[in-house]
Amino acid sequence: MTLPKDRPLAYLITTGHATDRDFVRTSSDVIASVTIAVKNGVSMVQLREKQLSGANLYRLAGELSEIIRDSGCQLFINDRADVAIAVGAHGVHLTSSSLPVKVVRAAFGTKLSIGLSTHSVQDISGAIESGADFAVIGPVFATPGKDLLIGLDGLRSASDAFKGFPVIALGGVNEANFRETIVAGAAGFAAIRSLNDLESMKRIMLSVRPDLKV
Repeated sequence: MTLPKDRPLAYLITTGHATDRDFVRTSSDVIASVTIAVKNGVSMVQLREKQLSGANLYRLAGELSEIIRDSGCQLFINDRADVAIAVGAHGVHLTSSSLPVKVVRAAFGTKLSIGLSTHSVQDISGAIESGADFAVIGPVFATPGKDLLIGLDGLRSASDAFKGFPVIALGGVNEANFRETIVAGAAGFAAIRSLNDLESMKRIMLSVRPDLKV
């Protein structure tokens, strides 16, 4: 997997609000958010819409793949390596409840980059051993529904332990604190709320990509 090394990675994770019942409207919201974020220079997008059927997830992923094509941004599909392959996405993002990284790698080889959600230094060690290309670790800051924070100290420990392996910070990351994750050694940061909110995203990306004039 080739990711830019001259600037922090900004990893947008979609909100999860898309539904089959109201697919046209809710998928349009996802498309609009991703389109603007890509124009503003986000590095990566994870399509994380767990309420959608396989058919509708494929439809939406296909549209995002076209939007992202030739933009320099990379598209990852949450959990569904089959959908990622079908739409030509760059990779798949896995969690502890997904198929193991080794299984996905054995099935798809290098056709897909693989990201893995982690919560500790030990998790990242396992991710590297199993063949993941990057790890998202968190939660770093307070975020609804997440109680056990790793904090900036945990992020720093993970980043220091695995220099050269991309570690991306997640959890409560916003325009007020994203710089702290980079200072702590992260290759970048991931966010749902702050990167899907139009104004917040633009302010963040203006700092990350001042070379872009949008």
